[in-house]
Amino acid sequence: VGSEMCIRDRIFLSSCNNKNSESKESTDAVSEIDISFSKNQIDNDIFNGVDNFKTSRAKKLNSEGINFAKEYDYARAKSKFLEALDIEPNNSTIINNLGNIAELNENLDKAIELYNQSMIASDSLDMNPILNLGVIYYEKFRIDESIELFEHVISHGKITTQLATAHFQLSKSYIEVGECRKAEIELNLAKKVFSDVPEFKAKFEYVENKLENCVQHRI
Repeated sequence: VGSEMCIRDRIFLSSCNNKNSESKESTDAVSEIDISFSKNQIDNDIFNGVDNFKTSRAKKLNSEGINFAKEYDYARAKSKFLEALDIEPNNSTIINNLGNIAELNENLDKAIELYNQSMIASDSLDMNPILNLGVIYYEKFRIDESIELFEHVISHGKITTQLATAHFQLSKSYIEVGECRKAEIELNLAKKVFSDVPEFKAKFEYVENKLENCVQHRI
């Protein structure tokens, strides 16, 4: 991962190969994976999905859709993704990106449907729709389901920033079910990757404050 490590609210997927495979309350307005950042800070690793494009045309349309999404033009982004999907109707990368658009347009039920479709299309090999779905489940207080998804990413993911994001999100989910000790462990694992990312300072402080008030669940 390069020196400018960033994470999007929603993880848009390009056709690139993974280059670094080793590698609510008002305060919650810094929402779930909402590690926000300026457009020129985008780290390519976060846009890498499974390179499963069969045609150059679909790949090009998907890339154009991502560019429109980065400019916050979600209508045109959706149009490009739909064009790409017409060419490759079972492409998990494109389906995930349509899920992103649905979520950004606050249509969470549609986003859940699309992220699930993307997971099925990739045989759960692509971690990005799983992360995205876990975040929505957390937001909808489907905590047990969010935990299962974040744990899946940690067990099967390979990209460092994806794993750190899953640790960060899992710490928040654990707090909600009173697993305070586990939450602290997950938060510390996320810090190892994102400690130098300025956008994370407030997010870490927010979770740390929640940890201070966390009541450990008794077995």
